[in-house]
Amino acid sequence: MSLLQQRIAEKIAQHGSYRAAGAVLDFDHTYLYRLANGSKTDPGDKLLRKLGLRRVVTYVDKREPQS
Repeated sequence: MSLLQQRIAEKIAQHGSYRAAGAVLDFDHTYLYRLANGSKTDPGDKLLRKLGLRRVVTYVDKREPQS
């Protein structure tokens, strides 16, 4: 389970349902559900902030062997 999915699960547990969590976070409950089950990825910065997260992108040079 990703950190994003964990945070959404915490909000669902805290508020009792996707619909209630969506209302508190001001996002559609179906959007939260799709993020939680992995069918949707790449949430916006607004939702990430409300979940206490920030996006970090890492690049790796494919020309160098990985250890």
